[in-house]
Amino acid sequence: IHCPALPRSSEPLCTYCSREIRDCPKIIIEHLNIHCHEYCFRCGICHKAMGDLLDKIFIHRDIVHCDKCYEKLF
Repeated sequence: IHCPALPRSSEPLCTYCSREIRDCPKIIIEHLNIHCHEYCFRCGICHKAMGDLLDKIFIHRDIVHCDKCYEKLF
């Protein structure tokens, strides 16, 4: 049985939820290959929502950290 490939959308898929990112606010961090909906962007350690970009964001060993999780490293 042959299953034809589904047509691939030109819209990128969200790194976090795997759904298409359409005409909504998005966050892109090319260095980490992150493409996500604003509401999906989270700390990679505690999973705190950070899509509003009101808090400091740190990247340590290619993982996004919120301020509190980053402080715990040192």
